[in-house]
Amino acid sequence: MISRRAFLKAGAIVGGALTVAAIGFGRLAFEDAELAREAQRLGALLAPADHVAWLIRTGALAHLAGTPGRPHDPAGEYSTPFRLRGLAVTGVGATPSLGLLQRSGGWWPADTRAAMAAALLASGLSPNSSDAGALAQGERWLRAAHPQVAFRGTPPAGTAQLAWQELSAPDFRAPVEGLIVSEWDWVILAHAPTPHLAEDFIRRQASTWQTPPAGAIALTTLPPTTLFELGRIFERVAVGYRF
Repeated sequence: MISRRAFLKAGAIVGGALTVAAIGFGRLAFEDAELAREAQRLGALLAPADHVAWLIRTGALAHLAGTPGRPHDPAGEYSTPFRLRGLAVTGVGATPSLGLLQRSGGWWPADTRAAMAAALLASGLSPNSSDAGALAQGERWLRAAHPQVAFRGTPPAGTAQLAWQELSAPDFRAPVEGLIVSEWDWVILAHAPTPHLAEDFIRRQASTWQTPPAGAIALTTLPPTTLFELGRIFERVAVGYRF
């Protein structure tokens, strides 16, 4: 089995469609994804907090002073926050509901974790569950939703969508079932070729991160085997692929 570290690195560098979906780059705006690619040559990595937590535990990161008090990096020693994005529901009428999205057959982000997190939340379960029974229930919910996924391009305007957005966006509407958020951090790999240049690059980027609102559910680290299982589920249930 490919190691979790190799899986993350491959997704960041290679950018294959399903790997990118598994890593979570579907949570990023296009311009931030491009910025992440630019930073890679310096050894800087833009990654979701649920992956950063694993990188910290495995000793894969160099020191980088950031904001303390975040659950995955309490002392703020290895990461600096860059974005906080939330899952929003649009195009389903007055009430932004995951249930309505399921019945509409709408468009979903290219993000395996977001798909399962939304399905679990809609089913009354924790979006961070890794229990096999919960994942099976989430897969059944997703099969009924027939999620259409666009890996490239954008879904048609006005259609029902589940999308990652900045919480400050004027049209941001969290589903009534709850607010799922994903923090994105800058980190420096322990074996970065030019760590000083990597840090200079990171410090030049303007952060829009904010403390998550009360009651928001942050995506947390899942076991590698669960992440691979989410990828398999995603392949089985997603339709409307655009490459």
